Amino acid sequence: MRIRRWTAHRLHRWAGLAAGLWLAVLGATGFILDHRDWRWLWQAGVPESLVPERIVAKRDTGAMRLYQIIDTEQRLAGGPAGLWWSEDRGRHWQPTDFGHRGVPHVHQLLRLADYWVLATDDGLWLTDDNGRSAAPWLLAGHNITALAPRDRDSLFGVEDRSRIFVARLGSSEPVWLTLGSIRAEALPKRIDLSRLVHDLHFGRGLFRLPWSLWWSDVTAIGFCLMPLGGFLYWWLPRYWRRRRQGGRPVRKSTKQRLVRWLYRAHAPVLGLLIVIPLLYMSLTGILLDHMPELRGWMKRTHLGQPALPPVYRLPIWRNEIYSLVSQPGNPKRFSVETRLGLFATIDGGRHFQRVLPAGKQARFIWSARQDQGLIMLGGMGGPNYLGRLRPDQVISWRPLPPGAPMPTDVTRDADGHTVWKTPRGLKFWDGEAFRDSPDNLPRLGHVPWFHVVDGLHSGLLFHPQWKWVNDAVALLAVLLVITGLWRWWKVQWL
Repeated sequence: MRIRRWTAHRLHRWAGLAAGLWLAVLGATGFILDHRDWRWLWQAGVPESLVPERIVAKRDTGAMRLYQIIDTEQRLAGGPAGLWWSEDRGRHWQPTDFGHRGVPHVHQLLRLADYWVLATDDGLWLTDDNGRSAAPWLLAGHNITALAPRDRDSLFGVEDRSRIFVARLGSSEPVWLTLGSIRAEALPKRIDLSRLVHDLHFGRGLFRLPWSLWWSDVTAIGFCLMPLGGFLYWWLPRYWRRRRQGGRPVRKSTKQRLVRWLYRAHAPVLGLLIVIPLLYMSLTGILLDHMPELRGWMKRTHLGQPALPPVYRLPIWRNEIYSLVSQPGNPKRFSVETRLGLFATIDGGRHFQRVLPAGKQARFIWSARQDQGLIMLGGMGGPNYLGRLRPDQVISWRPLPPGAPMPTDVTRDADGHTVWKTPRGLKFWDGEAFRDSPDNLPRLGHVPWFHVVDGLHSGLLFHPQWKWVNDAVALLAVLLVITGLWRWWKVQWL
């Protein structure tokens, strides 16, 4: 037994020394990425010369998520870094003037009467000069995450992915809707392994937000503190030995008190608190590193409702409304997009029915954009959908071909062509296929901190194959959990 305990001790020590520093980096960067909507992550950054081209390429497609064509010459574009306007088809761009309140994170643009409405992390803003300047309108300080047209001078909005309201031009207060719950029998009966792995790793796969996100934050902080505690537990006795040899010994009571405090914080407190998330974060990280090779198998592997975490039972709407689709002229009909599919109502939100996708399996509907009866849905990790509003107020849906890019915005040019803003840039859609648009997007003068932190977390900042280092560290983390639990079981409490 002593040999086994000593072996576990040595394995734990050397695995911790080998993996501790990078585990702390992964924890710190993971904590920041959990809060990717922080403004400074997008509105500040580093010069292009300090990061490799593969990170700069992510900046050019990720920082701009919105794109609207006003007429033959005028354009609007933006996203988390702000809003820009152009009057020469995007050859030159100028930033929108937001006044003294600072540049907000712009989630969506919507044309309403003679205005453009901006859904931002600081409420609703209006611009009546096609983006040259904007002024606050409603719900200052609220995070407005989605918009949809209601009629000529009113709209539906979503506050923080949780509540739906109606706002009318000229009104100083929104009208909040009361939404009914979803019947259990309307929920999908299973999800695929790929969806669960993504949700678990990105902090939205256990409980409804914000609890799941807080738990992810605690885990990320634990990733930072655990290596620090373990290092001090290893290093302090060596430091005290050198002091004793130099004639400056540390009192025995002080050493005992520090060792006891470090052990308790490292093992029976923080260690036991994060042991389960440490395991699933490490294992899901390995799977995500090899998603191109494993995607087919993970998509074919399904988990039934009894085996799923509580968040997939969708008991309430809070933090689950990712987008909104309306049917202008009929305010009782609208649809909400969630991680479990699209749910439609015909009575103003009292009752909902899942209409897309049909069947037993869930599909994450991440984004929705609509323009003149044409509706584009972006599926997170699944197919994208095209919808058309028929004269009888029914939307007919069809999935787009495999490989179709997920839209983050949709608009029409002067010739009536549909233009998508996608993670791959601007694309024309001719009804059957995509082709590149010649228009330009604004180009930031810096690489946002988000892409730098994301590149550090994935290792792409150093090398395209850094994922193997992350895999090795993840496996060492699993070994640390096993040996750490063994050691704690033998020692329990100092």
